[in-house]
Amino acid sequence: GIDEAFKCMHEVGADQIDFGFGPWISADQIRSGEHAKIDEPLEVMYKELEPYIAAAKKYGVEFGQTHAPFPCWLPGLDILERMTEVTKKAIALTAYLGCKYCVVHPLHPTKASERLSPKDEWELNKKYYTDLIPTLKQYNVICCTENMFHANDERLYMASACSEFDVAARWVDELNEIAGEEIFGFCFDTGHVNITRGNM
Repeated sequence: GIDEAFKCMHEVGADQIDFGFGPWISADQIRSGEHAKIDEPLEVMYKELEPYIAAAKKYGVEFGQTHAPFPCWLPGLDILERMTEVTKKAIALTAYLGCKYCVVHPLHPTKASERLSPKDEWELNKKYYTDLIPTLKQYNVICCTENMFHANDERLYMASACSEFDVAARWVDELNEIAGEEIFGFCFDTGHVNITRGNM
């Protein structure tokens, strides 16, 4: 249960957590377009968050960041428009939790063989993240990109979008320039570096 989970987090010394909205829309629902819990009106979703907020306050655990649902783009599937709206909703829910940071994965294929060129990858993501700017400003939330990975045919994990530090920094700088203020940041996932055998 929610209360017991937050109690456990407190007891092991976790003072901040990453709250993922992924369970409210499954990968199958994303691919099929089927209605999901996160498609409900914001007022309904706010009520869904109340037990989490109450438990967090009770045990002194803060929401350090949230994770928007993913994937939001897959080659050959028409999901981007819907998932952009889902991401905007995740930003609103992040603010309702009293949280400042929402991690929004870059758009990238899960298969190494389908990876886009750096130019096409940037152009696709630039439009996606730019579309989020009004919502980020409205709710005073910072959107964090993240270093990603994909797999080859042998299920070997390979570095993907935003995995080179200079590329990640350039994306953040250019998006903030487009926004006219610092509303983009970066989530450094050490686990992703480990599974792709990267250099911390």
